Amino acid sequence: MKRNKLVFLVFALALSGCLLQAKPAKWKGLIPTLEAGQGRIYFYRAASRKGFGIKPIVMLNGEAVGKSMAGEFFIADRPPGVYEAVLSTRLNDKLSLELGEGEERYVRMAVEAGKILYKVRLEPVSPATALQEMKPLRFNNKRRH
Repeated sequence: MKRNKLVFLVFALALSGCLLQAKPAKWKGLIPTLEAGQGRIYFYRAASRKGFGIKPIVMLNGEAVGKSMAGEFFIADRPPGVYEAVLSTRLNDKLSLELGEGEERYVRMAVEAGKILYKVRLEPVSPATALQEMKPLRFNNKRRH
């Protein structure tokens, strides 16, 4: 009996790991298929009142690719290479990402308290963590910058 419980527990843990990696069904049809020869970077920001009014532009290698909005995420598809992500409000705080063909990278736009105001910071996140945190968010790939 103990062996059956152990087998069930191992199976349940393995299955839950697979589920964490799956993209929510509500995104199906919203997110375009990744084209051949491209990689994809997801930028996301949790829904929070903290720093709600701060909406910096996200730049990738000097090109504006989106705006950091609470409760939303967007994508940037690019050819393989090394990319530098930066926010318009923190030009000295750069995040370097290496992107391979067919690869998906995830960047959290974390809001934290500054000396006077809140500030947004870019941080790389594992796919499992990002997909879990992104579940309640809204996909918005309209460039508002």
